[in-house]
Amino acid sequence: MKVSEIFFSIQGEGPHAGVPTIFIRLQGCNLTCSYCDTDYAQSEVAGIDMSYSEVLDEVFRISHSLDFTPRICLTGGEPLLQNCFHLVKSLTSQSYNFAVDVETNGTYPVPVWYSMVSTWVVDYKLSSKNLVSNRIEEWIDLVSMDDLYIKFVIDQIDDLDNIYTIVDGLGIGMDFYNHVLISSVYGRSQEGLARIAKYCIKNGFRMNYQLHKLIWGDKRGV
Repeated sequence: MKVSEIFFSIQGEGPHAGVPTIFIRLQGCNLTCSYCDTDYAQSEVAGIDMSYSEVLDEVFRISHSLDFTPRICLTGGEPLLQNCFHLVKSLTSQSYNFAVDVETNGTYPVPVWYSMVSTWVVDYKLSSKNLVSNRIEEWIDLVSMDDLYIKFVIDQIDDLDNIYTIVDGLGIGMDFYNHVLISSVYGRSQEGLARIAKYCIKNGFRMNYQLHKLIWGDKRGV
């Protein structure tokens, strides 16, 4: 596997924000979004070559130093570029029983091992020059909405104008509108954040922000 970094921190965003988590950031991405905050993980030729057993060893080394069982977040880059089946199967096996969350850009098909994952956070790309395709309907058809969160990253504040229409068209039902994550790019003004917050309050969506950056700034490994 091509690995960018493995580290332990709090989850900074998504439905488990604030929860202690071991992050496995895989290297490589099929997109080059202008607002990407992990561009160091985009190149498929960078990163460290590790076998999946070496990745497991590092996860176990971190977890064994703790008095509790952390969540695992598989992220990138784009994790679905690589074969993660054996890694996820081992992490979620009865022997280890980690809760595994996966963050994906939503342009790849739902993997056959999707049911092993506790939480999927799937991007709906509003704008990207190199977007291949958006498969969110496929994700909604196959993955239970109890386990699925749809993430919109707000690069341009006017992007908000389109989100309700998009979500309404997906037919997920208003009971799951709090599974729609509206995430601002880091560094937006207080006025812009307030506008996003009001939009979420009005429509029942969940506002998302990067807690780790509020605490440690724009750094790697936190």
